[in-house]
Amino acid sequence: LYGPDGTFMTSLSGELDDPVGVAFSEDGSLIVADGDDERLFRYDASGNYTGVRIDKVEPLGLVSDARGNIHLLDGPIIRVYSGGLNRMLTIGGTGYGRGGLKGAATIASTGDALYVSRRGGIAVIALDLSLPAPKTARAETGAHSIILTWDPVPGAHAYQVILETQTLRVPDTTVIFAGLDDESEYALSIAPLNR
Repeated sequence: LYGPDGTFMTSLSGELDDPVGVAFSEDGSLIVADGDDERLFRYDASGNYTGVRIDKVEPLGLVSDARGNIHLLDGPIIRVYSGGLNRMLTIGGTGYGRGGLKGAATIASTGDALYVSRRGGIAVIALDLSLPAPKTARAETGAHSIILTWDPVPGAHAYQVILETQTLRVPDTTVIFAGLDDESEYALSIAPLNR
């Protein structure tokens, strides 16, 4: 196994007949898709085999994204797993038309897009996987204002903050709403955005 800069990292133990893709899970383990064995194998960071994680698949490719999700091209379907390999989403189908990935050959990931090569061209799939809400939010009231702060959410590029009918897109984890009535109650919501 070689790193992005071309330097040798480690050899993998165990038998791989037809490796078609590799991805790193959230804990630093390496996931390898083997086309002949129709399985995903897990290796620790030192290259030691730690077991089969998923079997009965037809892997054509495997990639991970910046959020730590793993995308398995399984025949004409993309199966999206969390870094812990819990299934989150299934994309695609058997047709050639809109949404179909019949004839898919390989998969690549950059940012929030997946690229799948297939007969008839390249399918580009924009991802919008929901991010979790911030774990902690704090509201500090002032004279006719509220200062809202929250913990950052990994993978969030911005946040959508809603106060009643006012919606803001903010890049940071703090927002100030001014001109409020001190005697009124307000409903607030925070949603992390991944693009």
